[in-house]
Amino acid sequence: YPMEAVAKLGLLKMDFLGLINYSILAEARALVRQHHGVDLRLPDITFDDKCTYELLGSGETTAVFQLESPGMRRYIKELRPGSLAELAAMVALYRPGPMEHIPAFIDSKFGRTPITYPHPDLAEILEETYGVIVYQDQVLHILRRFAGYSLGSADIVRKAMGKKIASLMLQEREKFIKGALEQGYEQATAHAVFDLIEPFAGYAFNKAHSVSYAVVAYWTGYFKANYPVEYMTCVLNAYAGNAEKTAGVVAECSRLGIPVLGPEVNRSGVTFGIDATDDGIPAIRYGLASIKNVGESAVTELVAEREENGPYASLEEFAKRAGNEAANRRVLESLAKVGALDAFGPRGSLLASVERIGAMMAREGDLRSSGQSTMFDLFGASVPTPMMAIELLDAPEPTARERAAWERELLGVCIGERLLDARTAPPDAVLSREQLHAEPENKKVLLVGAVTGVRQQTDKQGRRIAFVTLEIFDGSSVEVPVWSRSFEQTASLWVEGALVAVRGPVRRRNDEVSVHCDEAAPYEPPNTDGQASRESTGAAGDPLAHEWHGPQATTQEEPPLTTPPPPAPRPQTAAGPTPAAGGYRPAPTANEGGSLGLRPSVPVPQPAPPPGASRPAPERRRVLINLTESDRPDEDQILLRQVLQTLLDYPGTDAVDLLITSAGRRWRLEMPIITTSYCNEMAERVGSLLGREDAVLVEGGALAGAGV
Repeated sequence: YPMEAVAKLGLLKMDFLGLINYSILAEARALVRQHHGVDLRLPDITFDDKCTYELLGSGETTAVFQLESPGMRRYIKELRPGSLAELAAMVALYRPGPMEHIPAFIDSKFGRTPITYPHPDLAEILEETYGVIVYQDQVLHILRRFAGYSLGSADIVRKAMGKKIASLMLQEREKFIKGALEQGYEQATAHAVFDLIEPFAGYAFNKAHSVSYAVVAYWTGYFKANYPVEYMTCVLNAYAGNAEKTAGVVAECSRLGIPVLGPEVNRSGVTFGIDATDDGIPAIRYGLASIKNVGESAVTELVAEREENGPYASLEEFAKRAGNEAANRRVLESLAKVGALDAFGPRGSLLASVERIGAMMAREGDLRSSGQSTMFDLFGASVPTPMMAIELLDAPEPTARERAAWERELLGVCIGERLLDARTAPPDAVLSREQLHAEPENKKVLLVGAVTGVRQQTDKQGRRIAFVTLEIFDGSSVEVPVWSRSFEQTASLWVEGALVAVRGPVRRRNDEVSVHCDEAAPYEPPNTDGQASRESTGAAGDPLAHEWHGPQATTQEEPPLTTPPPPAPRPQTAAGPTPAAGGYRPAPTANEGGSLGLRPSVPVPQPAPPPGASRPAPERRRVLINLTESDRPDEDQILLRQVLQTLLDYPGTDAVDLLITSAGRRWRLEMPIITTSYCNEMAERVGSLLGREDAVLVEGGALAGAGV
């Protein structure tokens, strides 16, 4: 029966909402109990945890119930809730109608605007929400206080307001005005109060509903803030099979500093689980059943056998013990493609040999299930049954791009060697969804990513268009609409797995952000496959970093500086080769190069000129930008992007070097791919950004020694 008929029959209609968050919380409790020995009952968690409110106030609320949308994240960061009541109010306000009052609510909380009430008699009702109507309950109390309604009759008015039937609304308005006049209020005041409550009645939450949601939001925030590895493991299990959700959660784990490790038959469980890196850092390990084409039934026996009798020492032992269910060709191919079998041989050879592996697994499984034995079984466990060795076929190894495409297809995200490394990104490229959300509407941005989905259709004029999904540097996905004019010129680019650079304006719709394609081109990342970095060899177009012992920046006249020769190749350090930057903006990584993201290179001594020798004049002007790293990496990154973008706003032929002070040493980073045109306006803008008078220097040319 439709709900209206049920209500007329006098029956009670109830809505039951199933929340996956409850499953996440239950599993998180179990993991915390297992790994920390703490038994957390949800009702016993107090609502005064400092870490939880710090997390909520940071706006980093991915995977926190009700607080994930970009708009909500923006508001919750501005509100910085300090109590469950404020959290509940924000949940209630973030809806059509009440939403327009969120800025007033936040400003009133912090005293930026005085708290005002529609009428002094309503202060008691609206005091807890800083004078803003937030809950349906408050509407009912206003109707009762201001117009003499009973709570029952007030609820009838609330329902009428929600249905927005004009004749009914007119009738209720007249009734309200009459009641208000009888209570001694003026007619103009009565009209103003009715106009105020009308938009809220149909859209606002009741307080019990809002508080219930806020409690779940707080619980999820509590686990994320205090037990992030356990919580994010459970979130990944909840969204297993949803590639877009999985990619977003893996990106959030990366932001939190939680390593997400690939599946491995000797380490993975059936589902996502907690493991550790070789350095002992807590990490999340992909579950085998989380691989596309590998169901839970295919790997349950495999995992149980390993846990009972120890790891698989060889491919032959794996074939003997792993069970019949895993002998399926599709299962073995998927396991091999994502590296779950890497311990047993090269990935290409394993893929070429899946039929041999599967045949031996099936034979061994049949022997076990039939109870048959070989003559070696007569000797007992002291004589192991010999097995024929599995000879892997020779096959070429997959390229880095093929491995990345397989991982993206089968795991939902590339977690191994990434083709898109933020350290080698173009200087003005968007690196994350968070950065994209911060960009203003209609601003043109550069988006670089791998095509993970293409949906082609036709517009009203019958012309072909496409909606493309790009996986960008942080592993998250961004939609790129490609309209007819652009599609005609770029149709060949939109192939799954292709790397593409897109430039176009930022667009927003219902808190979702996209980038519309004005132009696009293939993107070729710098080659970092274990070869010597181009930075170390000084290839054209790459940044050259070396320690700099030139004079301190000053606004006084100085002789032009000499650009030192490219440094000699540097030895590879334990941290690995310096990534080829290809003239792209360096980005920070853990323990690398401080907050501006420069990997510390081996200092190159500056050769002293012979006595009496004059400094050769540079071939062209070089604009030197003075930067100092702070203890706030995120802010340094934003500042660096703003500086580089400002330089690019003044096209020209002047070369650009960054003079970076870090930990008491100064580095000079040559940026061959970036050029600009020095002028007072540009220098003033950069100086304003950096907040220092010596922000910009020029060497060479007519402006040698000028400083701003």
